Amino acid sequence: MSTSTTASATYAQRIAFVCETASRLHTYGTTAQRLEGAVVVLAERLGLECEPWSNPTGLILSFSDPSRPLGASDTTRVIRLAPGENDLYKLAESDRIAEAVAGGAMSIAQGHTALRALDRNPSRLWRATQLLAFGLASGAVAGLWRLPWVDVATATAIGLLIGLQSLLNERRPRLREASDAVSALMAGIVAVLVSNLVQPLNLNSVIIAALVVLLPGL
Repeated sequence: MSTSTTASATYAQRIAFVCETASRLHTYGTTAQRLEGAVVVLAERLGLECEPWSNPTGLILSFSDPSRPLGASDTTRVIRLAPGENDLYKLAESDRIAEAVAGGAMSIAQGHTALRALDRNPSRLWRATQLLAFGLASGAVAGLWRLPWVDVATATAIGLLIGLQSLLNERRPRLREASDAVSALMAGIVAVLVSNLVQPLNLNSVIIAALVVLLPGL
């Protein structure tokens, strides 16, 4: 971190930025060991000592300022968080912002602003693109397995339905907890209906291809 950036940021501001970054990494699906390692490195580069502890529903971060007498600046933050979900884009952006702040390319205030910008509601174009990606991912897997065109079309259609459900779940937090089970049930029902009413399908392959979009990171 550059000297000018360090000088312009107070002890509390540096702690707040580390806490914000740690919360984002947790929310976006970083594993506990990687999160703790990243927090320690970021804190060191901001002139802090930090002992992090991560669990699926929260963080405990203990800070101290190595330039002050032992025990004079000890601070602990307990952060309650919901279990994280994999979001590779936001995870990469959070990492990039943290690196920029630690390297002096951004001030801590600019880093906070950039992190909070990740909370903006996605545009309609983004939602439409995401929905299309669900269908394409399922159809592509079915195509790679060289399934008949009806199987590929069915897997694609189920992928689109799962994508639509995923978008609807954003407004229904309670339903989100059961989204994987609901998606699997929906995939099975649609595949069986098509197989019985339209043309026999390779049911296992179609259902697996349709559900591939639920794999972490996709």
